[in-house]
Amino acid sequence: MSHLTFESAPNQKTIKKILLQSEEYESSLRKKVNKKNNGAYYGVMALCYSLIALSLFSIGLGLVFKNQFILLAALIFLLLAEISLLLSTVIDMLKSRKSIVLFFRQPSKILLQNLEFSTRTKIQFSKKLINFEIRDLEFTKREIMSEKDHFDKRTSIVTGTIDKIGIFPTILATILLILTQMSNTNVQKFLNINPNFKFYFFAAIFLVFFFQIFSVKNFFTSLKLSKMIDILDYVIELKKEKE
Repeated sequence: MSHLTFESAPNQKTIKKILLQSEEYESSLRKKVNKKNNGAYYGVMALCYSLIALSLFSIGLGLVFKNQFILLAALIFLLLAEISLLLSTVIDMLKSRKSIVLFFRQPSKILLQNLEFSTRTKIQFSKKLINFEIRDLEFTKREIMSEKDHFDKRTSIVTGTIDKIGIFPTILATILLILTQMSNTNVQKFLNINPNFKFYFFAAIFLVFFFQIFSVKNFFTSLKLSKMIDILDYVIELKKEKE
């Protein structure tokens, strides 16, 4: 095992570097095809990050001055950030208005069009990866799989599994929870009697929204790792067929 680790370390680093290049290549392919939506997508993402920054700034002010109204503003900014993140995902899925119509008429066709990006990436970078030994490819694959598994478990412990719930249902459920609690007369009486708890109440809601955004970000990171594993599987299968 030590023989594999010491002698194969440079190869494993190179394989990982190629996999990162494949991720950038697929992203560039999508950008070329989605030129019409690039402005809208990056505009919405810029808005999302700006709202998160404003939210963090507001929560900082809220913590310093212990003001629930500033925390409420931070919460609104974070809610808008979540909505903009959801919107960016929709924009990224659909290249144009024609794509929206096509998605409802022939959903399989648009899915196959999207599949073309990953197929071209596999073909392009399998030519580079095919030159490595199977043991190096399999070892790198195990490393990525192990890291992905640990990453998913850590994310699940902190934020839950967004892939089983979805972004929109999560946002909706949180909004309904807030409205229910805010309209609850017992909660209102308790907060009026204990005004200091208003601050902690809004702070808790803020944390819920923040971890939701964190969960979405981690989910997309996990998807990228899955694609890398898929490319390695493809190359390993090709090498085994040649042998």
